[in-house]
Amino acid sequence: MLPYLLIITGQILAATWFIRYVIIHDRGSKEPRGAVRASLLFGLLAIVIVFVTHPIQSDDAFVSLRDGTAPIQSVFIASMIIGIVEELAKSIPLALWLYKKPYFNEMTDGIFYFGMSSVMFALIENILYTLSDGASTGLARIIFTPFLHIGFAMWFGFFLARRKVTGRGTWMVVVGLLTAIILHGLYDFGVFSRLGPFTIASVVLGISLNLGVFKLYRYAQQHDKELQLSADGTNHFCRSCGRPNPDHTLYCVYCGQKT
Repeated sequence: MLPYLLIITGQILAATWFIRYVIIHDRGSKEPRGAVRASLLFGLLAIVIVFVTHPIQSDDAFVSLRDGTAPIQSVFIASMIIGIVEELAKSIPLALWLYKKPYFNEMTDGIFYFGMSSVMFALIENILYTLSDGASTGLARIIFTPFLHIGFAMWFGFFLARRKVTGRGTWMVVVGLLTAIILHGLYDFGVFSRLGPFTIASVVLGISLNLGVFKLYRYAQQHDKELQLSADGTNHFCRSCGRPNPDHTLYCVYCGQKT
């Protein structure tokens, strides 16, 4: 029991660290606390959607995925279906709720909100896998793929935010969603196939996506700065009320809180 408790605690700490990271490194106007909580709840909603649609996925391929008896073609089809269901569940409900919100107004917001939702989705999924498959599986997920689901969803979130901010790139939103689905399906295929080269490719893909989350976040930050939507430093915007602080004062002239 103790190893399970320690691993689940580690998974919770990893998710908490990411949430704190994106909040602390947000260089634009402060995101509303209610919106942050709502995006986390959308991650829970995505888990529910995946659970409810499970009967749709319950053919022989899915039944035999875990025991390695499915034909390779069936593994590929099943893996892609998993990618479609999970990425649509993570992306579409949140996008419909978020897109017209006035605070969804920076390039980084796509990674911020979809990252919040995805990290909650991943946390619940990781805990379930740990309880069902064992402590070794849970530990491997902490080491190799703590932010994997964010790495899938960030493409759709980034291009959706770019569409909102610039008014351009509608088709790139679709491309971003397709990219998330394909990467997710390919990753699962490599894992479920149990074939050496594909498994290694999945490990490399997983590590790359985990690192890519932070690279894309910094890339979006640079674009926000160029568009004058944010600035470098910690006191260009008030952390409490979100208003600009062009004089870089230590305390906000509007609400009096420390910037």
